[in-house]
Amino acid sequence: MDFYQDTITTALKELIREVLLEEGILPLDREEPCSKAMEAYLNTFQAGRILKKSHKYVAKLIRIGKIAAKKIGGEWLIHQDDLNNFLMSKKTTKTNKYD
Repeated sequence: MDFYQDTITTALKELIREVLLEEGILPLDREEPCSKAMEAYLNTFQAGRILKKSHKYVAKLIRIGKIAAKKIGGEWLIHQDDLNNFLMSKKTTKTNKYD
């Protein structure tokens, strides 16, 4: 990864941590969540807050294959790495558009 990607990845991790704190998934009195599995996944509402889009738009991106996700118990769960890959692909597409 280059410096730009490292910076985005670090910022994304911090933003995800903030969303997990606000959603109550990451307890305020602990540095790490109770379950590593919960730390790794976001629902469409959490992903939408990170992307600054609606949860319905995130679900649409999942259905058309732009974001990888798993449907568990009727709810889409997106791994943080998959959301990061989506963000990186958007950056690459914008950059390559003018090459």
